[in-house]
Amino acid sequence: MRVACILLAVAAAGSRADADVELVEESAMPSTDAFFFSETFEDGDVFGSGGWKKSGNDKYQGQPVSVELDSGVKDTSMLFKSANKHYGVGSKFANALDVT
Repeated sequence: MRVACILLAVAAAGSRADADVELVEESAMPSTDAFFFSETFEDGDVFGSGGWKKSGNDKYQGQPVSVELDSGVKDTSMLFKSANKHYGVGSKFANALDVT
């Protein structure tokens, strides 16, 4: 009997006009305050701004690295585009890491 009442309530709610419902899509960046290091790649050109650097060593020449937005999941990521290739990228920590 309880299942029938729940199904009835769901059916009744589903038959309402959808004009009353407004879908709002929000994307909030989670807090990274507790992290020692975090990167959201939200600042645009991370290589051009100096936030990240590619290695100048000959071993890493021609690295196909980019920062791109994946609109399907609304996430910006650093992409390493070739398999079996050496990559050398880095970013400085804001504060020295104390491992003692």
